[in-house]
Amino acid sequence: MWDMKDVTNVEAAASVVPTKTLSGSIPRAGTASSSGSLDLMAAAMIEEGDSVVYVRDGARGVVVRVEEDRFLIFWEDTFVSWEPVHLVEKIKK
Repeated sequence: MWDMKDVTNVEAAASVVPTKTLSGSIPRAGTASSSGSLDLMAAAMIEEGDSVVYVRDGARGVVVRVEEDRFLIFWEDTFVSWEPVHLVEKIKK
């Protein structure tokens, strides 16, 4: 099992992933809106640096960036990917 305590510089993972959108703008970190969506409420509870699990296969990772409807995650196998809010759950300590 991967020990997340060894991850000392999660921000470095963001530097290996392009963060500009197709239009060339840099996306801003999102916050929950007042739409009442459960997905957006879940996103508001997960912050950069939180340990998370991917609900489909149980993979564990650390959130590097938060947007309104997705997270950039540094996974235990050193892969970095954007995942939709509804597929990620915060690991309770």
